[in-house]
Amino acid sequence: TPGARALHSTTGKGWPRTPKRRRRGRSVQSVVLEGLAPASLPASAAPITLAAGPAVPPRPFLGFRVVPRSNGMVLSFRAPDNSSESWQTVEISLRTRGVFQTHAFRRHKDFTPNGPFHTAIIRGLYNLERIDRMAVCLGGAGGAASAEVAAALSSAEGQPGCVCDMDTGLDVRVGRVCEQLGGLSPFRMPVDFVMPRSDQTLSALRADLAIQHEAYAEGPSAAVAVGEFNAETFLQEDVDALREAYGLMSLSSDIRVAGTPAPAFEPVNDATAGEGSLDLQVVSVLSPGAPLTWWSVSPFD
Repeated sequence: TPGARALHSTTGKGWPRTPKRRRRGRSVQSVVLEGLAPASLPASAAPITLAAGPAVPPRPFLGFRVVPRSNGMVLSFRAPDNSSESWQTVEISLRTRGVFQTHAFRRHKDFTPNGPFHTAIIRGLYNLERIDRMAVCLGGAGGAASAEVAAALSSAEGQPGCVCDMDTGLDVRVGRVCEQLGGLSPFRMPVDFVMPRSDQTLSALRADLAIQHEAYAEGPSAAVAVGEFNAETFLQEDVDALREAYGLMSLSSDIRVAGTPAPAFEPVNDATAGEGSLDLQVVSVLSPGAPLTWWSVSPFD
């Protein structure tokens, strides 16, 4: 966890008030919309001109996207992006826990209109497990049966049913039009995987972290601490603000600061108090009755 030495007052009470760092989430629809914007077309979607010879036609941009959800993913496309491609079925291959899976969907029966998108749900995946090696292959009329055969063969061979060549945009197995898929974040440099997860309520987060009910319900019998490094500070008012948002009472006592004190010139501002406040906010709502300790470690140790 990024963090650092704490700056505390001589009285131990009252923390300096400074502007807080604001973190804004992005909705799934906004992420998909941005991912399908013309500016996001891959560079390889432009014609390639050779030194001697005519321009090579660009590989197709199909505009499929995957968005993780609990125990699965959503496969989506926006009709104008691939309306030039005549397809009736789409096959998606993926890898999870080192094993390949292949799923086939029919364009007009398995996809549901959802605003400007058409979406289909891929179920049966593990939460908090990396999904990678994703690719889609298009099939024509009557392609459902062939897609099912390809899926069965790939499962038997332990290989993906759709293997997409990024340079040509064609499936190396049977020559279908294809596209490789990846995550939609970080926005500027998306990763090549996604990770399904459940909606993060407090109860779901406590279950993910294996926090026992007794530690949560009988807070005073537990103790919570965060270790901080790299000149990070915090604002206790940030912790109180999140607790109030979840309907919890303010802290019954100030956050205890232990370890190496910060030098007098160390500021508490939006540049130094962001991650530290976030760490304290999380542990405070996970065990709301427990006293909090900020363990400050010198960056020179």
